[in-house]
Amino acid sequence: MRAQFESDLVYFLQQRKVVAVGSSSQFAVSDFKEGAEEIRKKFATAGTESLLVVRVTGRTTFEKGPGYERAAGFGEIETDVQSVATLYRLSDGVPIWNGKMDTILKEQYHSRVELRGAAKVIVSSLAKDKVIP
Repeated sequence: MRAQFESDLVYFLQQRKVVAVGSSSQFAVSDFKEGAEEIRKKFATAGTESLLVVRVTGRTTFEKGPGYERAAGFGEIETDVQSVATLYRLSDGVPIWNGKMDTILKEQYHSRVELRGAAKVIVSSLAKDKVIP
């Protein structure tokens, strides 16, 4: 999933003429167990100018029906996934952009479609905030 999500981000960034490369082709998840400073150095050494980090910060599952929302039980189950995207300048590690997303997942959802949509929203937000062209 990570590689496909990164691939989608790269695709949407390149559509806006931004040079981008997914990290999954260069680094394994186990490479990120170190502290933030070591990670920043690894990417800077690889010639990277900035780094976009996307992480899930929360997940709430609830039941939704006509006129009510409550903890899961009976009815249509939905999940609210909260995510944060942060763009860092690697020369000094300073965050230069931050965005938050809430994604509502229905009981029957396709993760591939949802991740592609999230990638598109992130890139569109970067452009709207004039961080990228």
